[in-house]
Amino acid sequence: MKLTLNIEQAMQYIPTDRMSQFGYDGWRALFEYFEAEEENAIEDTELDIIHFCCEYIRFDGVEDYNQQYGTDYASTDDIGEAVVFLDNGAFITYAH
Repeated sequence: MKLTLNIEQAMQYIPTDRMSQFGYDGWRALFEYFEAEEENAIEDTELDIIHFCCEYIRFDGVEDYNQQYGTDYASTDDIGEAVVFLDNGAFITYAH
């Protein structure tokens, strides 16, 4: 059984205590990313909020990333694994 959701509907499934994981703008951008990826995918993306919270992490910028991972990157281009870029310089990438 399958239920197709648009981004606004998917946003309603985020529990209040998980909203801070990526912030409203981050969740929205992540869902937009999944929607775009689905156009070329064989399988649909399953709406699994906990899985997303475990697989992805939000950074406020390269400095935040460097501090958390002990790296010395100058830009997100150096990181090479950023998935979703937000307007304020923040980005969401795979957690590792």
